[in-house]
Amino acid sequence: MHRPDQHAGVVLGRWIALGVVAVLGIATSAAAGPASSAEAASSLVTDQQAYDAVNMWVGTKYDTSQNKGNSAYANTWPGAGLPFGMTQFSPTTYTSSTGSARGGYEYDSDQLRGFGMTRISGTGCENNNSEFDIPLLPYTGSLTSGALPTSPGSNIKKYY
Repeated sequence: MHRPDQHAGVVLGRWIALGVVAVLGIATSAAAGPASSAEAASSLVTDQQAYDAVNMWVGTKYDTSQNKGNSAYANTWPGAGLPFGMTQFSPTTYTSSTGSARGGYEYDSDQLRGFGMTRISGTGCENNNSEFDIPLLPYTGSLTSGALPTSPGSNIKKYY
């Protein structure tokens, strides 16, 4: 003969077993899930470093397909922005055939005027609006006299 309390024990045992299996299944899938995701992600990772993915020449060359120069791309140049983007020590170029010095850097220019320190890359200034910086060019050797037309102390009229 079958006792009612015996049936309750069997049902309770089955619920406990089902609960244990469910917990183990969830724990196993949770543990395996990130590992398989990590494996999938690691298969996509290349040997490329973050700085290799940056094209520092974007916006520095004349785009013949769209007839646009540097100023159309927000006046960008390949200068370093350190510390934290506060100083952007960048080359200032000049094109001798056209006399163009558009302020900042042009990839196709053939001469270097110096290195400007008073600029912000990507300001969006059109044409010559960012040209008026102070380019600094490293110089070694002694300075010779006659760099100025005359001494400002002796004859100031030549400067006006």
